[in-house]
Amino acid sequence: MKEIKTTFPNCHYYPRSALTIKEVCEQAPQKGYTDVMIWREHKRKVSELILIHLPKGPTAIFKVTNDTLN
Repeated sequence: MKEIKTTFPNCHYYPRSALTIKEVCEQAPQKGYTDVMIWREHKRKVSELILIHLPKGPTAIFKVTNDTLN
């Protein structure tokens, strides 16, 4: 996540824990956020990126095949 935070300015990391995506999207505007970026992992490797513009979208889902930043 260090590399992601340096790539995207004004980015903040919050562990999602047991929250659903819907719950995250409901709480984010209350904290002043306009977009949500969710990185999903499978077997400790990044597998998917979800970008959500708040409050009502659009939403984009990307499959991640390589998580190396150069």
